Amino acid sequence: MKERIILIGPCGAGKTTVGRILSNIMGFGFVDLDSIREAVYSETDYSCEEADRLYREQGVMGWYSYIKPYEFYSVKYVLSHYYNTVIAFGGGQSVYDGTEWEQPFIHLMRSEKNVFMLAPSLNETEALSVLDKRIEVDERILNRLFIQSRTSRAVSRRIITGSQNPNDTAAAILREIIISP
Repeated sequence: MKERIILIGPCGAGKTTVGRILSNIMGFGFVDLDSIREAVYSETDYSCEEADRLYREQGVMGWYSYIKPYEFYSVKYVLSHYYNTVIAFGGGQSVYDGTEWEQPFIHLMRSEKNVFMLAPSLNETEALSVLDKRIEVDERILNRLFIQSRTSRAVSRRIITGSQNPNDTAAAILREIIISP
């Protein structure tokens, strides 16, 4: 059986925590794309020095623009290498609005049936208010992009909101999982 559960959401939404809980309950592996990012990027022409330079000169948005193709590569990589796994995307790894990767990302994710978006609320202002208390300033900028993202919503099969308790969130996801026959 080749199953996986994908968790997307803004920074601070609890993807890693909930992902670990789900992987333990299901007996699946767990991978956090943020934690394997550098290893996956090392297979490309990605340059830490260039990313750092753009961050220093242009701030988080300069860095963010630079890493988008590498984030797309990391998504393709993980989808081709990980099965029977809970995968936690980084906060930006499902945000491709207005880029050349928007349609390829949506196409790539089309066959994924267990993609769950985690968010404190469907209300943008409320969600950002909750998340802003959990994260750093740069992540707040990125979260505004995520909350407004068309691509994140397009690939989500279900949106899980409202719970402050990771175990409750995991239980809600377990009730919604689609397993292939």
